[in-house]
Amino acid sequence: MKKHKKFIELVNCYPYPIPMKEEEDYFLLPAKVMRKKGFECEFVTLRAQGDRTIETKFANDKAALEHFRGFPIRRFDKTLSLLNYIRKEKALLHANLRPFLPTTLSSLLPNTKVIRPFTYYMGSNFAIALGSAVLFRRFDRILAVTPYECGVYRKYLIPEKKITHIPLAIDYKFFSKKAKADGVRKKFGIKQSDKVIVAVANVRKLKRFDVLLKALTIVRKSVPTAKVVIVGTDMLHAQGLPSLKETSAKLGISDSVVVTGFQPAEVLRKIYSISDVFVHPAADEYQGLVSYEASAMGIPLCLSTIGSHTSVYGGHALYHEVNDFKKLAENIVTCINKRESRAEHIKFLKNHMKNWDYPVIAKRLSSFYDELI
Repeated sequence: MKKHKKFIELVNCYPYPIPMKEEEDYFLLPAKVMRKKGFECEFVTLRAQGDRTIETKFANDKAALEHFRGFPIRRFDKTLSLLNYIRKEKALLHANLRPFLPTTLSSLLPNTKVIRPFTYYMGSNFAIALGSAVLFRRFDRILAVTPYECGVYRKYLIPEKKITHIPLAIDYKFFSKKAKADGVRKKFGIKQSDKVIVAVANVRKLKRFDVLLKALTIVRKSVPTAKVVIVGTDMLHAQGLPSLKETSAKLGISDSVVVTGFQPAEVLRKIYSISDVFVHPAADEYQGLVSYEASAMGIPLCLSTIGSHTSVYGGHALYHEVNDFKKLAENIVTCINKRESRAEHIKFLKNHMKNWDYPVIAKRLSSFYDELI
């Protein structure tokens, strides 16, 4: 292999607006792996990032160029200019996020190319799903993060040799060790006697925290000191929905609900450290890094019955149908009042999550790319 071949990662948005631990920066890891192999690595994207446009002093150049965590990012004004650049560079392409137009069109490029879809939905109807399957076959490999996602591609007759299961990484070393809750209880009003139910996500409709709040009204009858701590930004008003604060007030549980807003990893670990149960009630979840972090910390899991959960955790988590707040309440009470019944499952998952650790996933990615170059 010749040194300094080009590796390009096509991304919809980078860096992300909210800070990410470097070990859990899923866009960064492939570039770091390929740099070690002697490749010249860079990110390409558009200056238009959703509803905003990135302004840089290079905005009038062919591509706006900047650097992040030691890697160049080229921002193009137009999709065709971006794709033409990748083609001319004859780069090995790692394309992310299928709903992103440049990623979809990159399937037509002659380059050796890999796609990480970041969604397991093939389309809103059968015709679109079939079209997606046709485009997927044009990639040399498809990176799936869960066994469930692999099954979706098989259903659409994508050749098995093109499907590779490699999850996104977590910082297991960091999240498997409890931290002293210095100031966290005081800051967020959490008492020593509280039984903490933790949920982590930016709060949108599909995360279904409304189901969690309804469940809490039942949980409090058996566990009066139960308190839900939601780590993330409440974005429900932007979707025309009542905020968590408004819903909590309507249900009469305001004194048992804490919404912390976004918190850095160090604070999140402290909250995990005082938590009795972890809940992720989402109607749709691509992978769910936070569930992996909670497992590494040794917190029992209560999850929605969706494929990206059940195919990873099997019988080692307690499940509820997405709208079934009564079953979720039952599961939460079991994890709090009968924790000993979950002990073996907690032990298994805490050990199992070592397979999602950053260096483990980096090694798997490295071997994966060795097959392509």
